Amino acid sequence: MVALLIQSAGGAASGYVPLVMVPIFWLALYGTRSELAAAITAAASMFVAPLVFLGNRALPETDLREALLWMAVAMVVGFTAQRLVRTIREKAAESARREEARRESEERLNTVVETMSDGLIVAGPKGELVIHNRAAGRILGTGARAVGSSGGQTGLDIYQSDGVTPVPEEEQPLARAIEGETVQDVEMFVRNQRVPDGAWISVSAAPLKGAEGASGGGVAVFRDITERKRAEQEADRLKDEFFALVSHELRTPLTSIVGYLELLED
Repeated sequence: MVALLIQSAGGAASGYVPLVMVPIFWLALYGTRSELAAAITAAASMFVAPLVFLGNRALPETDLREALLWMAVAMVVGFTAQRLVRTIREKAAESARREEARRESEERLNTVVETMSDGLIVAGPKGELVIHNRAAGRILGTGARAVGSSGGQTGLDIYQSDGVTPVPEEEQPLARAIEGETVQDVEMFVRNQRVPDGAWISVSAAPLKGAEGASGGGVAVFRDITERKRAEQEADRLKDEFFALVSHELRTPLTSIVGYLELLED
């Protein structure tokens, strides 16, 4: 205690001041406001202690003013630094929360997209692939990498619903959506090496808006309607067979009746 009093009595120029300032600045960075206030109060009391125990001769008036000035500076700098550190930490925590929320939102979106039974393809303004779910690859019989520029599918032959008339790349639903057009329930026939028998799909597509209303690409959603189309074809075939049979069965007795009528006329 005596050593501290002697050292502090050396005035603001003594080595006592830096020793006092170090914990104050450390608490400014890592401590709470109450801890910082307690440290500043304790430091100030150590400068006042020589006056209490040694009297006015312990500290000249000039040194006392300098000591008080150091305490004032420590208080202003300490609380200011602590406020800045707290603001930075709050912003960092908020940024971390936003990043976590964004990640969770992306995970939910990916879960929804991947659990869809319909195929989904999202392309950018230049036709570059952005999103492609598993259902799309399953229906088209190809993977995400097969989606090329301008919405075209590499190795995928696309026809109108008749299965014969090719659809030009610029007339395909996703390419039209990228150009700003909305397409609803367009039936198409697709075929590639993985789906040699082909598949019918019903496609809807819509444009995506970017900044300031510019084109942000397009999104296409499609479902496999092959079973329905094949059922329709089978129904048409059975209908044709039925009409052919009925026509044949009716034609035979009618021929006989006509023959009898001709005999009666003779």
